[in-house]
Amino acid sequence: MALTGRHNIAAMWSTTSGTGTLTLTTAVSGHNTFANAGVVDGERLRFTVFDGANTEVSEGIYTTSGLTLTRATVLSSTNGG
Repeated sequence: MALTGRHNIAAMWSTTSGTGTLTLTTAVSGHNTFANAGVVDGERLRFTVFDGANTEVSEGIYTTSGLTLTRATVLSSTNGG
């Protein structure tokens, strides 16, 4: 499935650890929330996760109910591929 949009300057904090669905909280200082950047409910997008030690690039679905990102495909990772 193709990505449906391009969104700039969006970065959010997450309370989630591990490999499951990411629960999002607030925007990182100096950035927009996904909603303020124009991402819509159910949109598939590419995103990067940094946890301080590891980095991951994934594609997933953004959901406004519960404010989550559900990983669909991990494209690359510094922690196991």
